[in-house]
Amino acid sequence: MKLRTCTAALVSFVFGILGAAAPTPTLAQMYPQPPIMAPYTPGFNLGVFYVNAGVKFRNLQTVRTKIEPHSVQQLLELGTVPFGPNTEGTILYPYDAAAALPTGNPADPPNVSGIWPYDDGGIDPRNPGDEANDTSFSPPALGLGHYNVPPSSVGFFNVSTPAVQTDNNGGIYSETTAVTLSRRIDGSLGEVPSRGFTTTSGHETTIAFTDKIWTPWLEFGYRASSYFDCIFGVSGFNNSNVFQRGYLVQAQLYRRTFKDTYFFESSNSDEVWMGNFSSRILSTATNPDPTKFYVIYPAGRAGGLNLPTRTFYFLPDPTVAAIPAEEIIYNRIDFTAIEFKSGGRSWFPLYGMGEIGTSLGVLVTPMPVTIVTSSRVVALADSADAGVTAGDTLINIADKHEEFWFWRNLGLFVGLDLRLSTGRFFAQSAVEYDWYPVDNEYKDFPGVTNTINIGGVNATFTAGAFF
Repeated sequence: MKLRTCTAALVSFVFGILGAAAPTPTLAQMYPQPPIMAPYTPGFNLGVFYVNAGVKFRNLQTVRTKIEPHSVQQLLELGTVPFGPNTEGTILYPYDAAAALPTGNPADPPNVSGIWPYDDGGIDPRNPGDEANDTSFSPPALGLGHYNVPPSSVGFFNVSTPAVQTDNNGGIYSETTAVTLSRRIDGSLGEVPSRGFTTTSGHETTIAFTDKIWTPWLEFGYRASSYFDCIFGVSGFNNSNVFQRGYLVQAQLYRRTFKDTYFFESSNSDEVWMGNFSSRILSTATNPDPTKFYVIYPAGRAGGLNLPTRTFYFLPDPTVAAIPAEEIIYNRIDFTAIEFKSGGRSWFPLYGMGEIGTSLGVLVTPMPVTIVTSSRVVALADSADAGVTAGDTLINIADKHEEFWFWRNLGLFVGLDLRLSTGRFFAQSAVEYDWYPVDNEYKDFPGVTNTINIGGVNATFTAGAFF
């Protein structure tokens, strides 16, 4: 009996509380519905699509050109060689018994006489006249130089700096297998001289372009669930930046130079190379030992082995003073960015007004790029030795680089937006930060590095509709 009485009392109490809490006109006036319970708008339906379009204000993070210390050079005239081939490869020394070559006659051209003077040594097939048994170099002899049995010379050769002209840095004679001889093509033997110029700049400059631009913007959305949208956007723009500046430099005349490598043999296993070596060894010499042999092979060894070879490179001409000049660097960057973004948007309603949303997603931006860079060096003074007058262009080189950047333009975005709605239509403003972790760099031109990163803080202003 007591349990039934308690149960009846509890039920009566609960129904009494519910009855007191029932809505009445008075309570509705005192306690209106909360703001989050917004009036109905089409945008609150699930499964609807929307599109909005407008403009995007971009503050590009990095468009930069950096000038660093560098050297530029340009060959104006190739020139011709005074002897031997004008191309890299095997050398064919004048060596022919039927044609009586080499002649050893200084009146003949070097390719006939076999007299080949280099800047750091030379080869001469003539009898040097230092020993009673000396002979000239001619077929069938193969080795040119000093012999020990009997002591004699067959022609002669000399090496100015064995420490840099031998393959063992001027070490023991018998351990040397190659000797090099080189010459600048400067016209001193009647050949057409080689002529070019080179400059070295120590200047450093960084030019950061501040690019704030307006671009079109289009976005599609799908209301996937309560308070969450799937979004996809696309935008595109062109950008162009130009830089030009002059720097004072010193221009140096330089020549095309060839280096010939000859096979070398010696029986001297006790001594190292003497400076300014000559195979004209007198019987009274103590270094190198005249009882040993020292020979090179201008026409190679028997069977066509160990033929000499020639390579080309470029060296400044130390006999001509540097020329005051100005280097003018021009650089232009043109690119088109087509930005795609995809992500999600979380939102909550504003009572009777619209929505506030936050967004997060990925960015993919294909970008065709064209970079044009040039360096022009102009003489500021005359130089008779170099054949230059003030105002002459000494160097004029240019490069045009075209590339399609894609994988380096993958990034992320995060944004905050305010959307005001009326019926199916709405206006929206948003602030967004675009982050691209990898800078696009191009630095194939001497001393010039271009960097592009289109990330940064952006703002969009759009209008759209649900459908």
